[in-house]
Amino acid sequence: MNKRIRRKRVRQMLLVELAILFSEPADAIVWLETPLDQFEGRTPRQTIAAGEVERVTMLLDELNAAAQEKKAG
Repeated sequence: MNKRIRRKRVRQMLLVELAILFSEPADAIVWLETPLDQFEGRTPRQTIAAGEVERVTMLLDELNAAAQEKKAG
């Protein structure tokens, strides 16, 4: 798979994870602009701009999994 297709799929996964975690687009925007320890104090948006979109997607996946576990039990 070439890099362009891979990047497109990762971006799509990011959007899906954002949509699952945040019911309101405004909440997703706030999260994207909030500095996080997981990204050494950078915002998720800055982390994405630095070419580390996979790190952001992985964190969103973890947050979604934790939210699902909380709902289930």
